[in-house]
Amino acid sequence: MTSDRDQRRHEFRVALFRRRGIPSEEAVILADQVQQRDRELDSRRMCLECKYLTQSFGCFPATRGWMKNAARAYRPDIRQPVRCEHFAFATP
Repeated sequence: MTSDRDQRRHEFRVALFRRRGIPSEEAVILADQVQQRDRELDSRRMCLECKYLTQSFGCFPATRGWMKNAARAYRPDIRQPVRCEHFAFATP
C-alpha cells in the first residue's frame, strides 16, 4: 500500500524527470524504480535526482574541481545509480 507521502514523492519525481527532458513513460518507470530502491534502503542515487545536475547534464561539483577523480567537463550517466559524496536531492 502506498501512502499519500509516497504518492506525492512519486509525482514530484516524475515531474522532475520530465523537466529534465525524460519522456513521460520513461519518467514514470524511473520514478517507480527509485521508489523501489528507497523501499530496499539502497543508498545509491541517480544524478538525474541531484540538485547539482546542470542544464547541460554536467556535474556542478566536477566543474568546480570538487571531485578529485573527475574532469571538469564530466558528464555522468544520469540514469546510473551511484554513491556520490556531493549528491543532494533536488527539492520542490
